[in-house]
Amino acid sequence: MKKIILGCVLAMSAVFPALAQNAASQQVAGEAVVVIGRAFAADVAGQQRVLRRGDTLFAGETISTSRHSYVNVVYTDKGRTLVGPDSSLQILEYSYTPPSGGPRDKANAASSAGGRTVFSLLKGGFRAVTGLIGKSRRADYSIRTSVATIGIRGTDAVYVDCRDGRCGDMGPGSEDENNSVVIGVYEGGVTATNAAGETADVDPGQFLQATRDSFARLAGMPSVLLTMPLADPKTCE
Repeated sequence: MKKIILGCVLAMSAVFPALAQNAASQQVAGEAVVVIGRAFAADVAGQQRVLRRGDTLFAGETISTSRHSYVNVVYTDKGRTLVGPDSSLQILEYSYTPPSGGPRDKANAASSAGGRTVFSLLKGGFRAVTGLIGKSRRADYSIRTSVATIGIRGTDAVYVDCRDGRCGDMGPGSEDENNSVVIGVYEGGVTATNAAGETADVDPGQFLQATRDSFARLAGMPSVLLTMPLADPKTCE
């Protein structure tokens, strides 16, 4: 299964289809473009459905995966999330207003886009690449975890909740592994704010362990990202 997800090396080239609101007037968030193994989507009332490739996802829904399973989602603003095995990610808030007025260059399109994205990591881990929402107004894109809230600076980053013991020993200087979240940045940057109100910046190539009242810089990539590899969502289809 690792070979399958690590083998996602072809860039997504299909144009994202125009999606309308469904009969229940839910806000369309995106589409599951990859489903490996078993995955589910549950609405805010807890009603669960099996998630398959090509299925639409809506604001408020929670994506859950089984062991050895992955889900890659492309959002209407071109952002992406790759949800790892045995994980749960809620699309807590999502709204997007695309640029109007015809074709624009990338800078103008980004500045014209409006919306808001808030993810909540409930279990396990995921990797996120921001779309036009995060590029136009960084304050409108955030990630909530059990110990900290993360703001972004146009980013490709990974987040792992360690409460189920999956992170193991993270080496000298690390805090209580089972009550922390690992944050790693591949491109751009993030700023984490923990429950104590302290902040820490994470830049490309850096990995951070966050607890409710402290931050610890890790010497390198933690072992959990080797046992639970999270490939680049942009190249998995």
